[in-house]
Amino acid sequence: MGKGQVVSKNIVAYSVIAGLMVTPALALDAVAVDPSVDESPAPGVFATEQAVQTVPTSIRRFLAAKQSQRFTLPGHMRKHVGAFYAVRDFEPIWVLKDGLNQRAKDVLAQMSQAQTEGLRGLDYLPASLNGFTDDGAALTGDPVALARLEIEVTRAALMYARHATAGRLIPKQVDSNMSVTPRAVDPSSVLESLSETQSPGDYLSGLFPKLPEYRKFRAALSKFRSLASRMTSEPISAGGVIRPGEEDPRIEAIRRRLIELGSYQLDVSEDTHGNDANSDDVPVRTSEAILASITYDGSLTKAVRTFQKSRGLTVDGIIGGSTINALNGTYESQIRTLTANMERMRWLPDNLGSRYIIVNQAAYELRLMDNGAITHKARVIVGKPKHQTPVISDAMSHIIFNPYWNVPRSIATKEMLPRLLTDPSYLSRQGYEVFYNGGGVKEQIYSDDVYWDEVDTETFNFHFRQPPGPGNALGRMKFMFPNRHNIYLHDTPTKSLFKRSARAFSHGCVRLHNPQKLAEILLRSDKGWSPRRIKRMIDTGVNQRINLKRKIPIHLTYFTAWTDGNGELTFKRDMYRRDNRLIQALNDVQIAMN
Repeated sequence: MGKGQVVSKNIVAYSVIAGLMVTPALALDAVAVDPSVDESPAPGVFATEQAVQTVPTSIRRFLAAKQSQRFTLPGHMRKHVGAFYAVRDFEPIWVLKDGLNQRAKDVLAQMSQAQTEGLRGLDYLPASLNGFTDDGAALTGDPVALARLEIEVTRAALMYARHATAGRLIPKQVDSNMSVTPRAVDPSSVLESLSETQSPGDYLSGLFPKLPEYRKFRAALSKFRSLASRMTSEPISAGGVIRPGEEDPRIEAIRRRLIELGSYQLDVSEDTHGNDANSDDVPVRTSEAILASITYDGSLTKAVRTFQKSRGLTVDGIIGGSTINALNGTYESQIRTLTANMERMRWLPDNLGSRYIIVNQAAYELRLMDNGAITHKARVIVGKPKHQTPVISDAMSHIIFNPYWNVPRSIATKEMLPRLLTDPSYLSRQGYEVFYNGGGVKEQIYSDDVYWDEVDTETFNFHFRQPPGPGNALGRMKFMFPNRHNIYLHDTPTKSLFKRSARAFSHGCVRLHNPQKLAEILLRSDKGWSPRRIKRMIDTGVNQRINLKRKIPIHLTYFTAWTDGNGELTFKRDMYRRDNRLIQALNDVQIAMN
């Protein structure tokens, strides 16, 4: 079921009621009402209203009040909740005369496990309860209190559903590079499902992201929290670099820490117990002897390399400052990272598509996904920290072979213009086309005819364009998904940079390793084209646009926790330093209660 999918014709009724003018049932909306006060209606007004308060009448009064010191619904919920209860004559779905029913207990049990999803349980605890196992029996006989509890449970369940499907935060408020607007599940749909399904707790649980990576995050979060509660070893002291085969007094502490982290197991297969005829001359390798050894041996080197890979460090087996810091880092660091990345995953669309492209900037990797399977992987180059690649969810619509590169004004004025002041023939030597845009007329001119020393950023009325060719900055092709950032995937003539492990070198666009392979895969399924036909098209050197019959969803993401090719969880370096901002925002209650 999609986030916005309608599940029942009753939702239409809720929507109609929510959009109508105030009905007699909600006429009390004109004034602030405290449901605990018995307001006898004036003669001729609500003449049929019972003088004795009931749970339904108290629910109605709560929902009718513009302001209530006892309880307030967020604006994005209010009309949906009011319409939902109006359709059912304000009959409760969570409370009985003696407290909560089993359905409410089921929902509370699910929300009590919010921390397993990287959320905070107390955000969803109804104010009238002392805990998630409180059955509300203490409110027996008090219709006003029971009505308040009813709306509190509804509010908590709706908030939980919203956070499960769209996250706790509004991405753009955290980081301007987050160019995504998560779509929360429709509140009317949630209310209908909660009221009709046999297991409302399971329904809420099913709203979280379905991606395998999210399940990995959830399992790892539970594991690290468990390990954190059992951590006992002392921090490893700083010192010089330790290389395989060397001796260092810190090796024992490193070995013990890796055992504690679950990254190393003692190998006592070489133990001897006097069975050899010359056993007196053979040293006995017991578990304690291995633990106490200060030699950086082969098995420990293997464990260190595995640890380095899992933490996004350089995998060289050399124990330097970064590795020591990672070993000393408590599990709180991994817990915070996982919590941040689970929030990011909730920002993704509910349905990524049966076939889609996902780029993880922090992993410098592109994956083409087909029905949940990786059918193509490629290394990518992304933006420098000062030219960060944004987070975008869009759809690829066309491919351009032998593209022109229209130089962005920022690059033209900040990078090319200073060069032209000392090298006026730079553009003409490189084959760039120059256009003058002054006076409302655009005309191509010769670069050498311009007095560049008289041009500055204020008087810059020029446009530079690089024609197709082997030296074009975009290479031989670009993959387009038009967006306000003017970001796209493209080839590059600078192939050597793909050999680097950290690849943040661009001005924001995503440079793709072996783009022709991706074009072959996409155009084979979209148009039935052969690799030979694509190569011939490239070899013409002619600029050509090829529209895709079926657009391909593409998601430019940023996950500092991710899975490798074997499905194992790894941590990536936070090159854009986005984690700290996100974690800080998640810890700010006022910001995080989206």
